[in-house]
Amino acid sequence: MRVPIDSISPHPRNYRGHPPEQIEQIRASVRQFGQYREVVTSSDSVILCGQGVWEALKAEGHETVETHPMDFAHDDPRAEKLLIADNELSKLAIDDEKALAALLADIQRQEGGLSGTGWDDGALDRLIGTLAAEDFAAGQLPEAANGKEFDEDLDLSNIKRVTCPECGHEFPL
Repeated sequence: MRVPIDSISPHPRNYRGHPPEQIEQIRASVRQFGQYREVVTSSDSVILCGQGVWEALKAEGHETVETHPMDFAHDDPRAEKLLIADNELSKLAIDDEKALAALLADIQRQEGGLSGTGWDDGALDRLIGTLAAEDFAAGQLPEAANGKEFDEDLDLSNIKRVTCPECGHEFPL
């Protein structure tokens, strides 16, 4: 249901804040993709889930917001439980950091780079460096270091390099 953006308001008991850096990332995402997640509201028009999206849409000058209204008021125990569940359940997920790094590196090479993902080049470099250090510590050396041959005349000038924060070794990305 699309409603005027000023017709809904944040939940007074929402304990999760949205710092300016996060809102800026959500704004970048909204500019690229539009609003792809509904803001969940109570029957009395209080935000239960999606306050960051709402803040970003307001900052972008949107006059309306797509909502999913629930059939209970904001002070109903179910509303407060939903507020907590939305904030907490995502914390239980586990990231495959190698798969994430590979996906981010692919996106980084595309037009627009990492804008709107919540990541920047420096954060990706640190992640890759940390993963490389972990692999090195575990004895998982790059192919060339394992005695496999490689073409020394290969042009590597366009390949990004990252530095391991632990040992200072540089790795191609």
